[in-house]
Amino acid sequence: MTESPESSQKKSIHCKNCGTVIHDNYCGHCGQSAHIHRLNLKHLLHNFFHAITHMDAGYLHTIKDLAIRPGHSIREYLQGKRSSHGDPVVMLLIVGGLCTLLYKDFHIKTLTSVDIGSLKDGMQMVSVKFFALACLSYSLIFSLADYLIFRYKRYNYIELLVMNIFACIEIMVFFIILVPVWLLFDSLDIGNYLRIAVTLLDLAYLIYIRYQFFEVYEDKKAKVRIVGSALAILLLFAVTGWKTLAELFG
Repeated sequence: MTESPESSQKKSIHCKNCGTVIHDNYCGHCGQSAHIHRLNLKHLLHNFFHAITHMDAGYLHTIKDLAIRPGHSIREYLQGKRSSHGDPVVMLLIVGGLCTLLYKDFHIKTLTSVDIGSLKDGMQMVSVKFFALACLSYSLIFSLADYLIFRYKRYNYIELLVMNIFACIEIMVFFIILVPVWLLFDSLDIGNYLRIAVTLLDLAYLIYIRYQFFEVYEDKKAKVRIVGSALAILLLFAVTGWKTLAELFG
């Protein structure tokens, strides 16, 4: 016995977001769930904990991958493997904000940064996002250099920018872990030596990412260009950190 058109029409569900007829559990037009209920405390708590646990899982997975296999992880992200990773821009703002907060409160400076805690009141709005802004600036410059040096690899500028943002995120995580060490070395008045050591570690990490990301292994052309990339990064670090270097070697 066939179902009448009237009966079928009564059973059809319309998306409460865009009005499209839904034939499955989700709207094919906007993606919203077909089962939307009135909000109550149970749903509010469920959504809250789901958002927190999902966010943390993605961020922790990304941070772990960036530590163990950074170049491969970023390349896979660009190729479409994204559901298990945190969004790079959101992570940049969150990790950058946390890094700024710690470095501002404890008056810590790196080789290439200022003492955020010493900034004047007029600069407070900028200082809140200092590390995020600084890392974005570095990423923009690094990405331009990568685009010119590794142009034959056929990555566009935005893809390379994402690679460098992820790299800077992991470096900021490293900076956060190092806070107690910074305080110890500064109290012993040898903080500048740590700043140089950390900068060299940052350089090694950035080169390691490029070695994996561009799959240098048997590519002699890329191996030569990796050296050029390392020199470009080192030059930028030297230019932005010249005051600290002058204090140490002047």
